[in-house]
Amino acid sequence: MGVDARAGATVKCGEEEWSAGRGLQGDWTAEHEHIVRVEKFLLDARRSDVDMISTASYQFASRAEVARDLLSTYANATASTGDLDL
Repeated sequence: MGVDARAGATVKCGEEEWSAGRGLQGDWTAEHEHIVRVEKFLLDARRSDVDMISTASYQFASRAEVARDLLSTYANATASTGDLDL
């Protein structure tokens, strides 16, 4: 599933599809909640140098993979050294 900041982030996590901006299509879990917080932070904080986030597609099996990939993408795409308050 693609991520579109204007419509809300839709993510496929394993066999479930869910959305940070439009409501959940799968079962809500603590893992999903954490992923949504990371995703929402990145979408809210995006600037011209991290616009790739708005068109990226994500498929992950675990929270650790999601956090590692999203935070790595953000760190590599921006010169920001500010703290991530998730």
